[in-house]
Amino acid sequence: MSREKRDREILGANIAQRRRALGLTQERLAHSAGIGRSTLSSIENGSANPRHNILSRIAESLDIPLSILQADPKDLSEGGNYDYYFLRGK
Repeated sequence: MSREKRDREILGANIAQRRRALGLTQERLAHSAGIGRSTLSSIENGSANPRHNILSRIAESLDIPLSILQADPKDLSEGGNYDYYFLRGK
């Protein structure tokens, strides 16, 4: 698997996990971020390569730093950031 594909899959999984932690539907998050639900679905399943401005709007809607959304969960777990952002719903 290419590094780019892996990064897209990590990003998508992180977005989906944070969305679920906040109790949001794809429809609600997509509306808040100003994108279509199908676009969000493609991002979450790792098949889309979204522009930075779209990712910034998603991160803002999820109340999470973009750098955390893009990080590998293994790297986040060491500092406790994974639990804070992805399990507790802040």
